[in-house]
Amino acid sequence: MTPMLDWHGVLSGQPLQWIISGFLTTIWVSVAGILLATLLAVLLLALRLGGGRAGRGLVAAWVSLFRNTPLLVQLLFWYFAAWNLLPLAVKEVVNDEHAWSILPGNVWWLTPEFLCSMWGLGVFTSAFLVEEIASGLRAVSHGQREAALSQGFTPWQELRFILLPQGLANAWQPIVGQYLNLMKLSSLASGIGFAELTYQVRQIESYNAHALEAFAVGTALYLALGVAMGVALTRLGPGRKLQRSARHERDNLDYLLWGRLAEGQPGGVALTLLMAIGATLLALPGGIALAGLAWRYGGLVRRLLFLWAEIIRGIPLIFVIFWLWYLLPMLTGGDLPGAVTVTLALAWFTAASVMHSVLAGLQSLPKGQYEAALTQGFAPGQTLRLVLLPQALRNVQPSLVGIFIGLLKDTSLAFIVNVPELTTVAGQVNNRVQIYPLAIFVFTGAVYYLLCCGLSLLASRRFTRRATTR
Repeated sequence: MTPMLDWHGVLSGQPLQWIISGFLTTIWVSVAGILLATLLAVLLLALRLGGGRAGRGLVAAWVSLFRNTPLLVQLLFWYFAAWNLLPLAVKEVVNDEHAWSILPGNVWWLTPEFLCSMWGLGVFTSAFLVEEIASGLRAVSHGQREAALSQGFTPWQELRFILLPQGLANAWQPIVGQYLNLMKLSSLASGIGFAELTYQVRQIESYNAHALEAFAVGTALYLALGVAMGVALTRLGPGRKLQRSARHERDNLDYLLWGRLAEGQPGGVALTLLMAIGATLLALPGGIALAGLAWRYGGLVRRLLFLWAEIIRGIPLIFVIFWLWYLLPMLTGGDLPGAVTVTLALAWFTAASVMHSVLAGLQSLPKGQYEAALTQGFAPGQTLRLVLLPQALRNVQPSLVGIFIGLLKDTSLAFIVNVPELTTVAGQVNNRVQIYPLAIFVFTGAVYYLLCCGLSLLASRRFTRRATTR
């Protein structure tokens, strides 16, 4: 039989005082760590933007070092190693009692434990904030940056007045996630004897053995603090301003469907369909032509075509997109629109599957048809084009439909190069609105489903109608 929980041993007397003290200490160290992490992240971004190669290298080293080292190890280093390297005069000032070193709630901030915890949490989180904010900065149009520089803005002014306001708004939700993670990770500071909430909960366990009750109260307080911080940061953050301005610029539904079509920049569902149609118009005749070459000539030609197809089909589509993303500008001598690059990658990738499918259809036809056509005076090319291909395409139609349904779904991979198709736009709307992510992505999935299902049903109905008329 499970014993009854005794809450009196936790919510009264000395244990209650410990919990309140630990909870307030957690709040203050989280606030201090958030401010420090934000300041460090902004300085690091400024260094990356205006510090040249050396600055970018330093920021990369900072991010790599602190992101890939456990936070607990960092806290132990700051407290037991780095703290002892400080001058004796500094340590004496910190260890002395000062009236101004007490925060509301009787929390002492000028202590080695508080300072090392704040510094460790801030430095650790700054490495993540740099990348989160950088992702928001990449969403700012390059034209704005060029315009700022042409107006005489310094890199720091460009960051402060142009990039940061928009970048923070674009990436605010992931930033809030990092702030909340900092609050939760403050529990690791108990490893250096810092009297935050986790430390005090464990102290209650040693004091009166009410471990279950103490950890239940601690869990509830962490959860309540996390919810309160999340709501406050979301409502007070720059994302709210962006949300309000977005309502005046365009409706989110229109943005998901059409993008900025009125400005000549299609996006969302419209761009997804345009890329799918463009890739189909390239891949279908290309794959058919390659299948015809492989069927007609065989030997070395067929082996080379098969080798190309196996290379393409044997690597992820993402890699094909990246190849063309970096190789095409080198070959053409200029930058191509992202949508064009992805369309070419989809077509190149899909053409290999179309070739295999059509070639299988050609090889399944009776050989007598080819010989009969030749005896009637048809040239080999005419036989292939007028006699064999029409039959082969009818036979492999279900296979081709499956291939192009896959192509339609694969357009979502364009998000990796920030092409504003449906998936990318859905992510942008989610970052802008910062509410109802379930509704946004359910809607996105439903659109993909309807498009793919509609294509499948249309092809199936046409195939069935053709079969009944024979």
